[in-house]
Formats: sequence, structure tokens, C-alpha cells
Amino acid sequence: MKKITLFILAALSLSLSINAQQKLAVKWAPSGLFAGNVSLLGEYGVGRHSSINVKVGIPSPKNYTPKFDDKDADFDVKATSFLAGYRIYFSKRRMRGYYIQPYYKNVKFELSGVGNTTLDNDPVVMNFNGDYRANGIGIQSGVQFTIAKFIVVDFYFLGPELNTSQMNFKSVEVTNTIPWDNAQAADAEDKVRDFLDKVPVIGKKVNFEIDRNNRTVTSDYKGLLPGFRLGIAVGIMF
Repeated sequence: MKKITLFILAALSLSLSINAQQKLAVKWAPSGLFAGNVSLLGEYGVGRHSSINVKVGIPSPKNYTPKFDDKDADFDVKATSFLAGYRIYFSKRRMRGYYIQPYYKNVKFELSGVGNTTLDNDPVVMNFNGDYRANGIGIQSGVQFTIAKFIVVDFYFLGPELNTSQMNFKSVEVTNTIPWDNAQAADAEDKVRDFLDKVPVIGKKVNFEIDRNNRTVTSDYKGLLPGFRLGIAVGIMF
């Protein structure tokens, strides 16, 4: 009985010692607001030089006014994202210093908007709807440090990644109810194509389909895309 009691006390002591060494950091990345979400990060130390990291992006719509046919269009963008990574630190201090982090991420962007243009010299209104989905893997490097012992600053850079992605973008003319003629359909395609050509990397690779009866230009892309992570997060370490 005495041996069992000693064993339990030893196990409890070891458990408390391990738990005392664990660290937890809760952070916020302000750059997520530009992409249409609130980015919250959690980091949990699992060893002297390593931690598990999770980032969740909660949709928070952001308004943009890009140029469509040289006129201001009105777009709302929101995003949902998830990232999980395993971080390895090259420092004697727990969860501080330079690190590398292999990670997996999933992201979904949704947008809707409206713009004014002309088709074969007739003024019309176009409605836009689209989404972008991607799953990717990458490796992140960065530096994390604390201020006043509990305020944590996480600066991450040099984060190349590769994504399997899919993009869909639909443009519908809503001014009229009659089908497009050949000139209107060609004009609509050219203007949507010019708009999407400005999208980095995938702009020139988008496929187009014209539905004259429903006055619609459908655009899509599916394939591999490179990516890059860069940013800063701030929070509290417990």
C-alpha cells in the first residue's frame, strides 16, 4: 500500500511539473481584416522547443471598390480559414525566438458585388458573385518574443506554400430581360476578362463560358497555386 501511495504521489508530482512547464498563447492577426475575417490564433507548448498552433478565421465582411470597366464597382468580401501547424523553436527560451513551422491550411473566400458598364454602347448593371477555395501545405519561419513577460509578438515571414485551388466567378447583367446578341455577349466577355486579368497568377488562366439567354458570363479556374504567408500577430501568453 505504501509503495502504491508513493507511486501515485510521484506520478502526480511529475504531472504537475510537466503542466507547470506548459505555455499557452492567444493571439490576433490584424491582417485578416483586409481579407474579410477576424484571425484568432492559439499556441500550446508541447515540449521545451515545440508547440502546436491553430489559427481560425471568422468571417467579417470587408468592402472594396475595384475598377470594372474603369468605373468603381462595389464588392463585399468575406473569408473563412483554418490553419494547423507544428512549430519548432531554435532557442533556449520556451516559445520564444526564431522558429520554423510546417502547416496545413484551408481557406474559403466569398464575394458579391455590383457594377455599372455598357454593352455595345448600352448602359447596364452587372451583378457579381464568386468564391475561391483552397487547401494548402507550407513551411513558415518567424520570430516570437514577449514584452513585459506576458505580451507576445509573433512576426512570421518566409512562408512559401502550395495550394490546390478552385475559383468561380459569375457576372450577370440585370438591367434587361432579353437575351444578348453576339456583340453584347462578346463585349461582356471582354470586360469580365479584363477585370479578372488583374488577379495575380490565375488571371490569365481562367476559363470562360457565355450564356446569352441568361445574360451571364461564368468564369472558373481549378489547379495548383503557389502562395506566401507574411504578417504579425499580437496577444497574451499564459
